[in-house]
Amino acid sequence: MKINRILAVFKKTCLDVSKNKKEMFLYFIFPLMTYIFYFMMPEAKEMFSTLYVPMHILMVSTSMMAGIIAEEKDKGTLRSLILANVKPLEYFIGIGSFIILSTLISSLLFLPVLTLTGMMYVRFILIVFLGSLCSVTLGATIGIIAENQMAANTLVSPVAIVLGMLPMFSQFNDIIKKVVAVLYTQVLSDVLSSLDNPIKIKYFIFISINFAVCISIFNYVYKKRRID
Repeated sequence: MKINRILAVFKKTCLDVSKNKKEMFLYFIFPLMTYIFYFMMPEAKEMFSTLYVPMHILMVSTSMMAGIIAEEKDKGTLRSLILANVKPLEYFIGIGSFIILSTLISSLLFLPVLTLTGMMYVRFILIVFLGSLCSVTLGATIGIIAENQMAANTLVSPVAIVLGMLPMFSQFNDIIKKVVAVLYTQVLSDVLSSLDNPIKIKYFIFISINFAVCISIFNYVYKKRRID
């Protein structure tokens, strides 16, 4: 793994995203919705942390990652990177690090409506980072599988809706709650609803499992596409 290749992919991603106003607007959708509903229902601000923050992490990181990869496939940039011997991990870190960093920064927009103190800030940043890490691996897999950018957007929407809404449904059904307990979106919801308490070890284990599965699938699909 070479740092210069990672930095090259990172810089390229920065330039591409900065030129795309639609992608930039994606960072502000859920914070904007949060402020609107906050002023309408200030007594329900706990809902903002358990629903909108996970949705922000999921939608932004997954959509951005899938969209960027699919677009590069359309333009032939991905093929050029593959032929230039860019390894899957280098490619993933290059794009993923930018998306995770930008997701972390945009997630700070939620802080004014959240009542956080002391270590709660650290836990918030940590869980956003871990959630974004899982989301970019999911987005990378979708981006590689999709034939083009339109197909990527089509695949991202149902996946994001299911993963994003399951934590909400689990609040009303014990069976669903047990089934989705291992999903990282459920972990995000659980942790964000109790930031005043230390993050449980089981949550780190669940997120590690999610990440390992997604990165393994991405690595397999990337290598298969390289052969094709």
